[in-house]
Amino acid sequence: MLPTKNDIDSIVTNFNKNKFNKAKSLTLSLLKKYPNHPLGWKFLGAINTQLGNLSEAVIANQNSIKFSPNDPEVYFNYAITLTITGEIFEASKMYDKAISIKPNYIEALNNYGIILNKLNRFTLAKNILLKAVSISPNYLNYLNLGNSFKGLGNTKEAISCYEKAITYNSKLHNAYFNIALIHSSTGNIDLSIKFFEKTISIKSNHTEAHRLLSLLKKYEINDPHFDKLNSLYNESHLNDLEKSQISFAIAKYYEDIGNNKKSFYFYLEGNNLRKKVLNYDIKTDVSIFEKIKNTYYSYKDFKFNVDYDITPIFIVGLPRSGTTLIEQIVSSHTKVYGAGELPYIGNFGHSIATNKDICNLENFKKFKSDYLKLLKEISINFNFVTDKMPNNFLYLGLINTIFPKSKIIHVSRDKAATCWSIYKHYFTSNNLGFCYNLKDIADYYNLYENLMKFWFQEIDENILININYDQLTNNHHQNIKELINFLNLEWEENCLNPELNTRRIDTASKLQIRKGIYKNSSNEWLKFKPFLNGVFK
Repeated sequence: MLPTKNDIDSIVTNFNKNKFNKAKSLTLSLLKKYPNHPLGWKFLGAINTQLGNLSEAVIANQNSIKFSPNDPEVYFNYAITLTITGEIFEASKMYDKAISIKPNYIEALNNYGIILNKLNRFTLAKNILLKAVSISPNYLNYLNLGNSFKGLGNTKEAISCYEKAITYNSKLHNAYFNIALIHSSTGNIDLSIKFFEKTISIKSNHTEAHRLLSLLKKYEINDPHFDKLNSLYNESHLNDLEKSQISFAIAKYYEDIGNNKKSFYFYLEGNNLRKKVLNYDIKTDVSIFEKIKNTYYSYKDFKFNVDYDITPIFIVGLPRSGTTLIEQIVSSHTKVYGAGELPYIGNFGHSIATNKDICNLENFKKFKSDYLKLLKEISINFNFVTDKMPNNFLYLGLINTIFPKSKIIHVSRDKAATCWSIYKHYFTSNNLGFCYNLKDIADYYNLYENLMKFWFQEIDENILININYDQLTNNHHQNIKELINFLNLEWEENCLNPELNTRRIDTASKLQIRKGIYKNSSNEWLKFKPFLNGVFK
């Protein structure tokens, strides 16, 4: 016996009217009578997702797949739930399954492409989104395809996709914003300013565009952009995140015109708001650092062979310590591909590095296989690939064990200069909560320094090297040659001129790097020293 059409229609009607509690009540009644009915579980998964009952949604979606394994929509629904819970890697598998059943499933293709972009699997994302565009050429598909080309470093194709998206929607501020980002990352500052301004002309409260525009400008007193920033700052409708971004931009204005007192006030304001949004507590990181050390002893004696033909070069350290400069130097070599900041190690290695119970050879082998596959996918057959995710310093034990052929470059810099530079920069990642309070930064620095001492005791010097940013800039010829020699690469003069490296740079250091190697940048924090109350002592 099956439920009546009226039973089904009543659930659908309430769902479409956003009456999710009523729809859930009807669905539960249906499942009580027909516990194996696939449509009931399918409804329940979608309803619980809408209600935010995610653990219930997961169970319902799993049952939906169990009772209807050939329905592409059940995998699509489960993928949406997994995306909301942050399990995007698992979500990608569900979209892949949905597409394998229904190859032209346009919604699944588009969402799959978006997820793959987030996972930095840009080649696969590009192929998926090219198919989506061929089926449904609209502004969203072109926007997402542009993001894939952008991730691959193909800026020409990326801009072309964004321009096509604009032909479908001339008010698509995200397309102008992404074009501005590309021009900024490739050093075309004037064009970047132009497109950030265009973004703002369409969406005047695009606070991220305002903040990034402020970094490109060298302000003079009474700059017209400051009036817009000040007006936005006083708007009551801004949320804490948006007001934080505007505060950082205003701080940059006052720093440029030499009013360090007001500049510090707005850096303080921006940081306080950002910390509030992230709800950060240093105790969480204290626990993580301890777990990483303790867990290391459960896998340090695992042995992995070097049967892979690609050498990962990990460049690690605290943010603002000089890691971007080192990657520019190393990737100036013709045999090295600069992949930028890859999130893979942190996303998929963190649980292994902090949990003894899952430290087993099976998990390690899968971790190794998937990471090497990613490097090959993005590096276009280079044998040396840099991964410049600074906080991979947390996982050096894991890296050294799984990739014994890797090279690790740890970059350090003057302590106070590093800590202040962290404080004055807004980071888009939500995983850097320690950056928004001076005491948190100092405490975190001590945790980091202690962990690095631990790694230097445990990891062979042929794998791990320390590069001091200040020493390198004072005598860069000798230090760069020693660095290239450490990587077992033949010397190339290109490495002495990282400012000529045309690869895209997406980090906060992108403007500084274009100026070339220069000395004394570590002294810039001193003008704010009177306002710091000796916190860095």
